[in-house]
Amino acid sequence: MSRGPFGVLLDFFRNLLSRPRSTVRNPLLERCSSIANSSIPRINALLGLNYTGQALFKIDEGSMNVPAATSGSTVTVSPKWFQDHPNDDGAIVHELVHVVMHCPRMDGSNWWMIEGTADYGRDKLGYTTPWSTPTRGDPKSGYQATAHFLLFVEQRFGQEYVKKIASDLSRTGDLPQDIEEKLSLYMGIV
Repeated sequence: MSRGPFGVLLDFFRNLLSRPRSTVRNPLLERCSSIANSSIPRINALLGLNYTGQALFKIDEGSMNVPAATSGSTVTVSPKWFQDHPNDDGAIVHELVHVVMHCPRMDGSNWWMIEGTADYGRDKLGYTTPWSTPTRGDPKSGYQATAHFLLFVEQRFGQEYVKKIASDLSRTGDLPQDIEEKLSLYMGIV
């Protein structure tokens, strides 16, 4: 007795679904997920945000010349970087700050603060490395120079002002209107 085309198709999918699935694991992706699970709540608390999503991680198949990059909630990591720098969990935390902040735009007016806030988050959560130590410099150069500025802001104006910066960037992509006053004070111009 023939089962007909529908029966054959049904048998095909039952067979396909009953096969053992691949359990190949990638240690770098597992490490990234573990760091995300422990760090996202701490980033939320540090920056006064309430990100409830989940970061997704993927391996760069090309030739990334940076440790990692974030687009939305997806973090692409460079296996070469983490092979050469096996203890740089801070690079992952830096990208997780981008995921948590989820800024609606990044442009010439705010990129430096977005990148600096990510380095600030890395530093405050204890992931500073010799190449990621806050250094005094022009805060608008981004990364560690901006992280140093944010440490100054925290000390001088309180953690709530740092949270305001993160909140404003997360909601609108804009910086607080009085940020230039804080920059001038920091640079010793006033």
